[in-house]
Amino acid sequence: MDASSETMLRGRLVFSQAGGRVPLHHMRVEVRPKRTLGYGASISLTTDAAGIFTAAIPKGTEQVELLVHDVVHTYDSQGKSVETPFEVAKVLLPLGDGATVDLGDVAIRFWPYRSDFPTPRAGSKEKVPSQEYTSGFMHSLELAFARRVPETLSMKLSVLAEGERLSMAEIQQHYPLSLTQKVEQDQPGRTRSDAWLGDQLLNGFDVALRVGRDASDAKRMRVEIRWPRGASKTDSGVAFDMTDADVTLEDRGNEVCATRIVLQVNSPDGQGGWLPTKAHEARPGDRDWEAVKRVVRCQYLLHGAIEGHIAETHFQTEQHAVAVYRNLRRNPIRRLLAPHLQEIVAQGVDGDSFAWGPTGILVTQSALKPSDLNVAFERSAGRYCWSTFSPRNPIHPTHRYAKAAQLYWSVLTEYVAAFFAENRASIESEWAEVKRLSDDLVSHSPPYVAEGKSANVVPADQNELDRPDVARATINGVLRSVRPITSSDAVGPGEMDKLLSFCRYVLFQATFNHSWTHDGQTDVGGELEYATFGLRGGSVGPSDSKDLVPPTKILVESLSVNALGMYANFGKLLTDEMHDVAPALKSALLARRDEFAALGVDVSTIRSRINL
Repeated sequence: MDASSETMLRGRLVFSQAGGRVPLHHMRVEVRPKRTLGYGASISLTTDAAGIFTAAIPKGTEQVELLVHDVVHTYDSQGKSVETPFEVAKVLLPLGDGATVDLGDVAIRFWPYRSDFPTPRAGSKEKVPSQEYTSGFMHSLELAFARRVPETLSMKLSVLAEGERLSMAEIQQHYPLSLTQKVEQDQPGRTRSDAWLGDQLLNGFDVALRVGRDASDAKRMRVEIRWPRGASKTDSGVAFDMTDADVTLEDRGNEVCATRIVLQVNSPDGQGGWLPTKAHEARPGDRDWEAVKRVVRCQYLLHGAIEGHIAETHFQTEQHAVAVYRNLRRNPIRRLLAPHLQEIVAQGVDGDSFAWGPTGILVTQSALKPSDLNVAFERSAGRYCWSTFSPRNPIHPTHRYAKAAQLYWSVLTEYVAAFFAENRASIESEWAEVKRLSDDLVSHSPPYVAEGKSANVVPADQNELDRPDVARATINGVLRSVRPITSSDAVGPGEMDKLLSFCRYVLFQATFNHSWTHDGQTDVGGELEYATFGLRGGSVGPSDSKDLVPPTKILVESLSVNALGMYANFGKLLTDEMHDVAPALKSALLARRDEFAALGVDVSTIRSRINL
């Protein structure tokens, strides 16, 4: 193109957000000149580190359309990484006259942060989530819903005909067998035993619950579940009890058994307060021992869903996903992490309605209000940081979760270290992106919340606990929970190891830890007489009493949601339906298949991402 017949176009892409302008660096842009008669030839370019782009377009161009692209990483049949661009924004801009046209700052709503939630999460673009489900998962979900239709219709007809007269057993028969029901068929009484409860507290789905040592007797193990005592519900919803549980466990050689339970049952007074606390202390052989164990199972189900499943894996992963997608473009770390961060935002949008929102199951089926959940989420996020985490040490020969977590951690250590060795030069050359990632993580993380201490329970080890002695950053006068990965645009001493630790932590939470807690919650939450999210009427009583559990409509919804989680299966590491799992990770996992199997873990069930 002759210089006299062209116009030099210049502009800068920036994030659309309040406050200072932040450049959209290294973004792929397609510039399409437009005249009255139509579009001219497209020009492909990439913004620089400052978000700036330039292009020579035909003189007389009246408008330009900017198509902004991101990329998705997959692997071909030979295991080679493939980048596929996809459109994330489209902007049509008018042009003025002159040999040079400066568009100035062009704001793009790209992976915005939400400002209405207590933990860092992704906002939407024109009411469209920053990330949507893949077509493969949507197909899996459609099949899951199709499998639910017969049981759902059958249950609805029964509810219409019988209503509250339906027993829990009559409700249960319309749904698939849960793990506890299957075990009971083969070993009657097993899932209600003292040893089963001990095993659940050690190895169950609540990955945030840490069994420690009894402060008064180090030979015993002990664990507590405690809830903040805010106001009780005063709306038209069901009034549930809020109960703290303190469980002592004893080593019986080849099993760990619950031997003492202390409950603090708080029942609502109907006016926003609580009736005087009722204490229940029970031991094996006591008349109410079985009823008290059932209350513990219910508190465990609720605590595990909130603290372990949602706070530790879902919201941690979404926090990491926003920062990764906003900042990593050229750095190979994007290719390492992004495939395992797919779909988390879409799942979170659904979770806002059916799980933790005002009408979600965690609110409608428990004593907790949305404000209580928000406090819990912010408190949990305020304790977590990648920098001092490693999986807990086993405290008993039967501590399968700890052993499996450490085994998977070793797989990730080898895998990530090999990736860093192979890509070290590129990681270092694009370190400025790591600095922006680090800054985003730190500045958007919640205020730091010190780990709570109990007078009754001594931590068995410090691996998963925060270390206050490791310095944090203060941003805008707030001490932040997440520590920086790096302090400059060039890698400093020890910072490559910090980045490796961050990547390993992200992968651990998004794959193994979420798989353990998601699948385990489905196992625990599928039998009404075993556990429900909430109890009422004093909580302690016969397991088949409908006076203690939620109303029929809520029980039906609970089992329906649980069944969906059982049926929808898409996005596994080894199945690799989207062809985006690195061959090296699959090989590393398969090499340890037998070691995992010895711990009761089928590696084919480990998920590659969080999509449910």
